[in-house]
Amino acid sequence: MDIFSTHVLTKVVENLKTPPSFLLDMFFSQELRSDTEEIYFDTQESKPRISPFVSPLMPGKVVEHEGYQTKSFKPAYVKDKRRFTPDMPFKRMAGERIGGELTPAQRLEKAVAVTLSNQLDCLTRREEVMASEVLRTGKITVAGDGYPSVTVDFGRDASFTKVLAGENTWNKESVCDCPLCHSKNFMMIGKFSIDAIIDTWVKHINFNPIADIYRHSYLEKRRCLNCGLYFYNYHLPDSELLYETLENQPKGYYTQFRAEYGSASEYINKLKPKSLIELGAGTGNFIDRIKNMVPEILASEYNKEAIRICLQKNIEATSIDVAKIQRKFDVVCAFEVLEHVWDNETFMQNCINLLHKKGKIIFSTPDPEGILAINGNGYLNLPPHHQFDFSYQTFEFLAQKYNLKIVEYKKSELQYRNYARYVENITGMPLTEPDIIGFLETKKQFSGHSHFVIFEKK
Repeated sequence: MDIFSTHVLTKVVENLKTPPSFLLDMFFSQELRSDTEEIYFDTQESKPRISPFVSPLMPGKVVEHEGYQTKSFKPAYVKDKRRFTPDMPFKRMAGERIGGELTPAQRLEKAVAVTLSNQLDCLTRREEVMASEVLRTGKITVAGDGYPSVTVDFGRDASFTKVLAGENTWNKESVCDCPLCHSKNFMMIGKFSIDAIIDTWVKHINFNPIADIYRHSYLEKRRCLNCGLYFYNYHLPDSELLYETLENQPKGYYTQFRAEYGSASEYINKLKPKSLIELGAGTGNFIDRIKNMVPEILASEYNKEAIRICLQKNIEATSIDVAKIQRKFDVVCAFEVLEHVWDNETFMQNCINLLHKKGKIIFSTPDPEGILAINGNGYLNLPPHHQFDFSYQTFEFLAQKYNLKIVEYKKSELQYRNYARYVENITGMPLTEPDIIGFLETKKQFSGHSHFVIFEKK
């Protein structure tokens, strides 16, 4: 018997299991077959119509018949050819016992069955790929060897096709390794419902800064075991509108006082630099403190309203890209800015490029190992507001990576307002009376909200 005859092969195929096909079964369950070389489509372009009103004394109104178009398509062939060599029956098959347990005839028959099954799988995958392309784009392009490229357009309205672009592309959002050192060695230290974060934003500022594509998913907080950076599994991009909304809240956004302002002012008074630039200067609250200590000061800020306030205070301010600033400075400051910046590598390089030799970089960021270690899940400490947390280990990594020297490091002392927020998060109720004893006891165990580092350019 010829096992390669059409009759035999057809019988074998009929007895094989049909491969699963999710898209075909779910969206293309109806099948029409044709035995002609060309396929014809009748398309009728019409809009829903309603019957006309007329007076009982008037004749009926003629409703014109709608036309149609006939289109044709000459499909390509699917030809999956396999080669069977004369020595195939004499070689042990995959999975067969060492030494062989099948006769050559059995091996040949089994090889035919396995090959036919594989060809069915390949054919089903081809159909699944075609179904996927039609669902995504409303059209399909057929091309192959000796067959000219033909696009079959099903006429789907272009508005039904949603294109993800820029920061909203699927392949950019998920963060698989550390964004700073690119290590895949990390540990998960927290998990948050993005829906719950959105609800909290709306509750506090009546604004949702997170795109809807992230709903019904979870935000994981991770700590890199190589560089100590705290990061998240998604990059939730912020926007200028978020900061404008925060500034318009009754309590405002740009604080008049930060604990690190005092330490930085003391250092600058001792250093006596000739020039200084503050990145993310806000409304110039820190510059107000040191403007009589430094002859040349520039405030860099993206928020237009904050720039306007700086100029009202006679502070030189700019909103141009930091990379385009051509001047050099003795000191670069950035207070609670670094945790907002997604591309930290570019930001660090820009800071270094702004410095004279032996110049200083002054950073302050929230301290993930201070009070935030037990009270760091507030909405302002999560993306899209804060993208990262920097530990002292991270500062050491930055110094090594960018050839810097750490000349000073301080942790801020716990402030009563941070303690009050911690108690409210634990109990669910705000403090109605001062709790000095509890505050002093907590202050013995935890440092404050932020920490402060000074780098020197070598």
